[in-house]
Amino acid sequence: MQLFFEEDGSFKAGTILKQDGNAYQVELPSGKRTKVKGGHVFFSFDGPSAAALLERAQESAAELDPGFLWEVAPAEEFSYEDIASEYFTTPGAVEKAAMMLALHGNPVYFYRKGRGRYRKAPEDILKRALEAVERKRLLEERRAQMVRMMVNGELPEEIARAPYALLLHPDKNAIEWKALSDAAAETRQSPLRLLMGLGAIRSPYEWHVTSFYEENFPRGRGFPVGLPLPEPTDRELALANVHAFSIDDSATTEIDDASSVTFLDETRARIGIHIAAPGLLMPRDSEVDRVARIRMSTVYAPGMKTTMLPESWIGAASLDAGRPGPCVS
Repeated sequence: MQLFFEEDGSFKAGTILKQDGNAYQVELPSGKRTKVKGGHVFFSFDGPSAAALLERAQESAAELDPGFLWEVAPAEEFSYEDIASEYFTTPGAVEKAAMMLALHGNPVYFYRKGRGRYRKAPEDILKRALEAVERKRLLEERRAQMVRMMVNGELPEEIARAPYALLLHPDKNAIEWKALSDAAAETRQSPLRLLMGLGAIRSPYEWHVTSFYEENFPRGRGFPVGLPLPEPTDRELALANVHAFSIDDSATTEIDDASSVTFLDETRARIGIHIAAPGLLMPRDSEVDRVARIRMSTVYAPGMKTTMLPESWIGAASLDAGRPGPCVS
């Protein structure tokens, strides 16, 4: 005698070795022995063998159309045996096991209500669920297509649109990232190197520069439109009685620091360091103040310069000759 039963969420079949009340010791086709409670048993059968039953039931279940089963299933709760009898007329062990596998394997169509008992999904919910399944199928199909393209040296449009976002801020649930990750693994290289090879990122230099600005200037290198222009401050600032000078590159467009030497007597001199202080011109927590606090510094690199402040504010605070400028001395 053999049993078809459920264990740890899986359907199994095995030969009874021993029965102890409402419990069984069963030998599985693998040779492993397990204890089965009577409440977990669906039915007993004499033939075919446990291994053959599972194989044939899985083959039969794969041929059952869940849509048709949903059509013929009653509106109320039903058991797998009810619908097996409706479909097969006189179901044997293989047919009953196949129906159980088909019902359990299609949770979109059938809700499990208990051991061996189901209720078919409402039509409107089923329709939405099937649409979601189809969307997922199409996405997975496109993902596989993108992987094949990248492995073959082609750059998919979806990847080309935002290579830096994929590398710096990836949505690891998106098919673009999954496809890139899969293609990189298949070609045994990093996603960055793969994208460079495909031409999405033209050079290491472009990567280093663009990734720096993407990370540190996510809103772009420019300034918000409509920032106020500098206005004369009503703050009283003491005028330093010095002759200041600045030594800098001839192409410098703003003077942000200066020095001075004041002789106090024949043996002593005072050395002055004067740093432009645009913060003295702007109200605290004003819009331009907040922009400056976010940037914190001017970015210098060979051939590049990204300023902390707009040109109008830089000009207003520059320590130009012939006019007083706000500074910390």
